[in-house]
Amino acid sequence: MDDTAGTTPWQVGGTTAPVVDIVVANADESRNRVLLDEWRRQAGGSLQVPPLSLPRHSEGAYRVRIHAGHVLGFPLEHQYSDAIAGRTGGPGGHHGDLIVVHAVLSGEWRFTSGSRHARARAGTVCVRRNDEPWVMETGRGTRAVAVGLPVDAIRFPSGGPAVVVEQRSPAARLLLAQLRLLTQVADDLGPAAAVAARNATIELFQGLVNDQVVDDAELVPALVEAAKEYIETRLLTEPDLSARTSPASSTCPCARSTVRSPRGLRRRSWRTSVNDASTAPAWTCPAHA
Repeated sequence: MDDTAGTTPWQVGGTTAPVVDIVVANADESRNRVLLDEWRRQAGGSLQVPPLSLPRHSEGAYRVRIHAGHVLGFPLEHQYSDAIAGRTGGPGGHHGDLIVVHAVLSGEWRFTSGSRHARARAGTVCVRRNDEPWVMETGRGTRAVAVGLPVDAIRFPSGGPAVVVEQRSPAARLLLAQLRLLTQVADDLGPAAAVAARNATIELFQGLVNDQVVDDAELVPALVEAAKEYIETRLLTEPDLSARTSPASSTCPCARSTVRSPRGLRRRSWRTSVNDASTAPAWTCPAHA
């Protein structure tokens, strides 16, 4: 079985049978009830069922198959699903106390929460805070590995967008390699090694998020305040001041000390905008004037 996220198969749940393996006729008028009843019968309380809704077709069948287990306390699932829609997350909701990460191997996952939209195609990793409600959809033949960690395990701002990143990016490759290895060896680790491996995994999650999201509670506001002060003190007295002398093109040490991009910009885009302005007149931070 080929995996987009790597050539080594994911050994989720070891050699045990799937927690759920369900087939429902698309033309069945009671297909949604049949799906939920069968899910509860097969999984019992071991795998929470989200609110789900199947599209109706005159022929064919819907199938869902999930291998599930825990690795160092992290819930881990290897999922297969045909096209379906549903809801997840929110206070008291399905996995509402977790940050959920999907490594999509085939097909795609789509998530919507208010004005926020995320589309995770095969070959990408999607990270979401699931303490907020999301509408979710899968395409036909979607296969993914999903892992959850407590919402307070890493610094990941609430109310922000989901993070979608290519699996071939360095941070994602490190994280996925670590998770895949843990599915093979975690049960054999001693207590000290297990704690160290768990901490290392959390740091890799944090590194992936930090590459995509600004979440520094001290540095970013300080830079914004410095930029505001600079503009307010110079803009009215220098009518020829252009956008190219703004903080984005700064040579200020404090501005260049951050390795993370402003909110809403990918890290590479931020670096490009800075490099493009490298020929502009130098700007000096008030703190370094």
